[in-house]
Amino acid sequence: MKHKNLNIISKRKYLLKIFVCFVILFIFMLNKSGYAQNCLDSIRHDPLYSNSNTIFNGIKWIYEKKYLGSPLLVENYWPKGSIFYKGVQYSDVFMNYDLYKNQAIVFDPKNGKQRYVQISMEFFSGFTFKDSLTGEVHTYEYRELPGTKGKALYEKGPSSKISLYIKPVKAVEAISSGKNMGKFTSHFDNYIGIGNEYVQVHSKRQLISLLDKNVPEIKRYIRKNKLKINNQHPENIEAVLNYFDTIN
Repeated sequence: MKHKNLNIISKRKYLLKIFVCFVILFIFMLNKSGYAQNCLDSIRHDPLYSNSNTIFNGIKWIYEKKYLGSPLLVENYWPKGSIFYKGVQYSDVFMNYDLYKNQAIVFDPKNGKQRYVQISMEFFSGFTFKDSLTGEVHTYEYRELPGTKGKALYEKGPSSKISLYIKPVKAVEAISSGKNMGKFTSHFDNYIGIGNEYVQVHSKRQLISLLDKNVPEIKRYIRKNKLKINNQHPENIEAVLNYFDTIN
């Protein structure tokens, strides 16, 4: 009888442990499914972060100072905004983007221990932030445009009858002197939606041919406002598309 009672007690303890584990797991999944107010707190409980330099869903990001300049999207500071990861929006995140290596990065300054972690691009879909210098709100999408190959980071242009996506690019230009292997240069690849795909715009002639309506008016507008259509001034393409909307 004594052994029988011990077995019953052991089974009850075992069942109690299973029940407690189930409750903890349920609470964890419930919290994960909701809107996260603090990205870093949520990510610390996610396999993304660990106590070592090896990260399950990403790796430690190290700034390799091989070249002059910066590979980052925002060079002068780390903006604080919202990141979209695994279909969830996380707020109040210090983040940036390595345009040269195509890496999204989260910065964790907690307790003076600065950690830079490359987010897994498999689960990353974009971010938004307010520029502390200009006050502009920027929204970037990590996606593949129809007619292009592979995912990339794009900023969607203002609403227009013709859709515009702007891809910021950092490339390395070789230099012949000094200890550095080269320097970073910046430009933008501009894509406008034509039919069911997006076409990259390189020049004024190409832009006008793609619009293919009200050509004399568009030429006059570009000439009057002295707009350069190239890979350095996406705002000029935005202006032309906005004008195109008003005359069509």
